Amino acid sequence: MSHHFPRSPLRGTTPHLARLAALLLVLVLGCFPGLSVQAGAPLAPFVLDPALPTDVVVNPGQGLGQCHWVEVSVLSQPVASWGYDATETNSSWAVLEPRPGEFDWSPLDAQVHKASDLEKRIWLELLTTEGQTPSWARDAGVRLIGSRGGTPVPWDPAYQALLRRAVHAMAARYDDDPTVDAVNLMAGGCYGEMAICARETDTALWEQVGYTDDLFISAVKQIIDIYLEDEYTWPDGTTTHGFRHTPVVLQLGGGLYGHTAAVIQPVVAYAMETYGMRVWLKYNGLGGSFDMQWLFDKYSDVTRVGYEPAGTTPEFDQNPEQYVMAALKQHSSFLCLQKRYFALSDPGWSRARDLAARYLGSQILLQVEAPQRAAAGDKLVVNMQWVNRGTVPLMRPLRQGRADVPASYDIWLGLVDPASGTVVAASSFTPAPPTTRWYSAQKIALEGHLAIPSSLQSGTYELRVGLLNPDLPRDSPERYFRLVDGASSDEAGRYQAGSLQVTEAVPAVSATPAVTPVPPSPPVPQENALVRLVRALLDWLKHLFR
Repeated sequence: MSHHFPRSPLRGTTPHLARLAALLLVLVLGCFPGLSVQAGAPLAPFVLDPALPTDVVVNPGQGLGQCHWVEVSVLSQPVASWGYDATETNSSWAVLEPRPGEFDWSPLDAQVHKASDLEKRIWLELLTTEGQTPSWARDAGVRLIGSRGGTPVPWDPAYQALLRRAVHAMAARYDDDPTVDAVNLMAGGCYGEMAICARETDTALWEQVGYTDDLFISAVKQIIDIYLEDEYTWPDGTTTHGFRHTPVVLQLGGGLYGHTAAVIQPVVAYAMETYGMRVWLKYNGLGGSFDMQWLFDKYSDVTRVGYEPAGTTPEFDQNPEQYVMAALKQHSSFLCLQKRYFALSDPGWSRARDLAARYLGSQILLQVEAPQRAAAGDKLVVNMQWVNRGTVPLMRPLRQGRADVPASYDIWLGLVDPASGTVVAASSFTPAPPTTRWYSAQKIALEGHLAIPSSLQSGTYELRVGLLNPDLPRDSPERYFRLVDGASSDEAGRYQAGSLQVTEAVPAVSATPAVTPVPPSPPVPQENALVRLVRALLDWLKHLFR
């Protein structure tokens, strides 16, 4: 006997109306390609539910990562999903472009292959600060300011031109690499952050080259454009482009004077309005004296946000669960930790890493109820109960003009021949409520339908369910969002929900055509023998006397 799940909170909404609403939304957005991405209302509160399954699954744009290095000893741990390299040997501008216009990508290639072999993800970086500017660039006029090897002046046209050439070459090589999750952009300060290095000692030097908060804000906006522009025409007529598909990570900070909100707000507003989900927000201050809740509450429903620890602080070392929970409650999609934090074995740190790995981002679970037997030609009814145990609703990027806006995944239903792996029947629909409204620990009950072809041969088939990004090609490894129960997922990321025994189609019974009854003729009065005799006698007499 099949079990029927409770109705969705939007129980008055039919699948037809949901699809119509989704279609209308796409049409409206398509009519206004310049439509901006606005800050939304705070998401529903994150709810920690320890009763949910403990599996860890790797999906793009989320999870626990390793800061500054990509090491097998860390990425091979089940809790680690991604990492980024910021070392001089692998990510330095001087190493990657040793001569003007000549690039050596082998150090980054090695890091990408390392992550790919582990089936994990990687962020890339072209480090230009703290002495990583090549000597030939300095000879070409790039100005370096301050201690720690010097940082290029971010509004300097010479620097921006050379940065554009290097970033666009990087995009040409890595923009379509499925292992590359994101790129840390160089936002003008320490390690590419929006914070000027050694500001206590270098303030006067920066002021001498004209620093103001407004000038710095303008420069960061220009650098964002360099990383994400669809096309740039050089003086010689050649064209290049930035990252068209891969998001960039804006590392937040307060410029030279530490005016955190005053510097961050206009830059983030510009990035969200212009590019939306193509720009992720990261603050390298978890465990420090500041947090970004005031900002993340505005933008965690329109892009991905997250943290990196603020170096080594006693508070963070001693209270890791407290800070990880703070990041979860602020709807972070990602968090990275330095190598030393993956090596700590005390119970508090084990629990902290587990919390981050299990709950960051969208963590989707599924229960399915469906018949185990059906005939070819039948319509299969599939009852599903979805739960997102993660911090943010499930969002896929939908390109509108230059911006990526959050859109819902579709639900895909299919029957697969286990012998050949061939999909013999499939359907998909946009759920109501959409996945962009699947909030933490809320059960979503949905009903799907799958038509079984009448010509399908009898046999046992696998019923599979997936969360589909319909805009990605069929061979894209990101076409399906992977569910938490990884053991039941196929190579494409679809969930094996059970098996279905298909029998022969029930032949239609041909009914005998109905014969329209003919109304009987009025009965002819029957004459008795005497009457017939008299009639005959009269006829004889008429004939006799003629």
